[in-house]
Amino acid sequence: MQHDVIKKFSEHIYGFSPDIPKSDVTFTLEKATPVKDKNMHIKQVRINVQDKANLNLIIFSPVTDTPVPVFLFLNKYGNHTLVDHEDILISNGWTDTGEVMPRGCHNDRFPIEWILEQGFAVASIHESDISPDRADGIYGVRKIFKNSWGLIAAWSWGLQRCVDYLVTDKDIDPHKIIVTGHSRRGKAALWAGAQDQRIAMICPHQSGTGGVAPSHKDNREAETVKQINDQFPHWFCEKFKSYNDNEADLPVEQSAL
Repeated sequence: MQHDVIKKFSEHIYGFSPDIPKSDVTFTLEKATPVKDKNMHIKQVRINVQDKANLNLIIFSPVTDTPVPVFLFLNKYGNHTLVDHEDILISNGWTDTGEVMPRGCHNDRFPIEWILEQGFAVASIHESDISPDRADGIYGVRKIFKNSWGLIAAWSWGLQRCVDYLVTDKDIDPHKIIVTGHSRRGKAALWAGAQDQRIAMICPHQSGTGGVAPSHKDNREAETVKQINDQFPHWFCEKFKSYNDNEADLPVEQSAL
């Protein structure tokens, strides 16, 4: 039943992601840094997929002998923007500013130190490592693997590749992986969790149309399928555009996820 539901959402909204054997995903520990004054351990891992795509995952974990739950999310400007620390590798991925953002410039977006104090780890990946949020062409893994998928599906697929690593990390409780995100990144978190039973909890924040908001709606003030497709034509598969001003014919509803 679950497979049939996922297939319908893939066909009508998100597009189909490539099926990657586990043996084709390998991991390299790039850097491991203890931060003693903050009781924090920083781990940077390169995830290689079929020698075609490299994804750079960063993990902040509390110093403890017990595996801990982890929050996983996409970041907008690079792993180095989350915490101002010289050992964090600087991302040179695409940003909407056209430049590499400063270290620690987004440290107010996610309270990493506080979360670690509560006994959780935090993992993140620069979304442009997977595929940049650009409507002017097809980039990143969307181009490499040439599937009929939109950006939300690509980001979701990238989050699942991060889960491939997290379930192997001795510092992480593999049964307590939580994926979160705001707005478009919340859509990706929802789609990742719907497809991947290794994800224990999904916390999409204000994910809107194509996320937890219903597509079939009578509220004239709510965001419509046409509005989101017109503004972000690269987020979903081409078939989703056929439901512009035609939402009643969409054969799936977001609550099924």
